[in-house]
Amino acid sequence: MDAPFVVKLIVIGILFGLVGSMFAYGLAFMKSRLGKIFQDPAKKAAIAGTFLVILFILLGMGRYSGLGTNLISAGFHGGEVTPLFAIGASLRAAIGGILGLPVEFVAAMGYAAVFGYSYLPYFFVVCNIAYIFNGNRSIYTAQKNYTI
Repeated sequence: MDAPFVVKLIVIGILFGLVGSMFAYGLAFMKSRLGKIFQDPAKKAAIAGTFLVILFILLGMGRYSGLGTNLISAGFHGGEVTPLFAIGASLRAAIGGILGLPVEFVAAMGYAAVFGYSYLPYFFVVCNIAYIFNGNRSIYTAQKNYTI
């Protein structure tokens, strides 16, 4: 790997980490705020859902709603990636349960594995930089760090 390419990987890692951190922070902030404003969970869901429907319609007729498989497919310009994710999601649940490993951990290993060993050094650089800039924030409040 030449120096300019490594710098690009570092920039990608920083951006991924910061965006992930901002998303996790924003989600936690909104949950906290809405929880204080609306005590009734049904009202909170109705108000937030209505707001999101309007927002999603304004931002592209639902392009950003749902599972996002349309965006994944568009991002990879092909029909092979989405089936891999679907297969991987099913497999990770089965493997995680059988082996007693966290499903999220198995999912991360699966995502890295389907793209092949040759990309491993790049995943390593980008994921480590992203982790540093993310600050270990997560959208999953019950998430536990898995240690070997």
